[in-house]
Amino acid sequence: WNEPSFQLNRNWRPTDIIEDDKQYKIEVELPRFKRDDIKVEVAKGVLKINAKNSKSTYERSFQLPYADYSKADVKLEYGVLNIIVPKTSESQTKYLDIK
Repeated sequence: WNEPSFQLNRNWRPTDIIEDDKQYKIEVELPRFKRDDIKVEVAKGVLKINAKNSKSTYERSFQLPYADYSKADVKLEYGVLNIIVPKTSESQTKYLDIK
């Protein structure tokens, strides 16, 4: 698919963020970026995505409460960066008994 020319140098990409009780799922469309053009890092509890090639750049950060980054799964398939980050057990809703 063709990107509109006004977006070539802008920091905009279609992004889906899906959260459920067990995990976060982030999907970012990064066509024309190769695996070596993309860096995904975690610093101080913030997930950062940086992508740069000769035609375009992309940078975005996400703060995901209760994320277990040690079990994160990151894949680039067909121009879409998929990140799945499970939640820790602390994120589960707990109910207290009423006496």
